[in-house]
Amino acid sequence: MRHMYDLISEPRDAVWAKLLEALASISASVALVVRDGLGLGQSGNALLQRLEPFLLERTGVSSWPGTTLFGHQATLVRFTGNAVVVRELAAASDSLYGWTQPALPEDPSFARADGTTVFGSISHERDAFFEITEDEHRRLVTAVPSLATMMILHPV
Repeated sequence: MRHMYDLISEPRDAVWAKLLEALASISASVALVVRDGLGLGQSGNALLQRLEPFLLERTGVSSWPGTTLFGHQATLVRFTGNAVVVRELAAASDSLYGWTQPALPEDPSFARADGTTVFGSISHERDAFFEITEDEHRRLVTAVPSLATMMILHPV
C-alpha cells in the first residue's frame, strides 16, 4: 500500500544530492518538464544535451505528477535514473526549488518501472510530494535521515 507524503521543507545542498541518489535507487526513471512559451536558457539546454544518452522519451503533455495544464502543453523529458543522471541533476541545482525556467527545466519527478510516481514536484510553487510504500519510506529515511523531519503524511 502506498502513502502520500508532503515535503514541508526544501532539500538543499548535500541533503538534495543524497535525496536524488535515494530516489534513483527506488525508481526506474527521472523526468523533467520544459513548459512551452517560457523558453529554456543556455544552462538548461546544455543539461538536456548532457543527459541525451540516457533519454527514454520526449513527449508533449498537458499533465505530469502534480500538474495539469489547461489549454497549454509542455515537453516531458524522461531519462534513465542512473548515477550519471543523478550527478548531473545534483550539479545543475543545489536545491529542489531551483528547477525553474528559463534557467532549468522544471518539476523533477521520479517513477517506478511501471510508470507510477515515487516523487513529484511543482518547483515554481515550492511544492513536492512522495507516493511511497512503507518499505520505500524506510529506505529513503535511512539514506537521508534528515528527511524524517522534512516530510509529513498527507492528510486524507
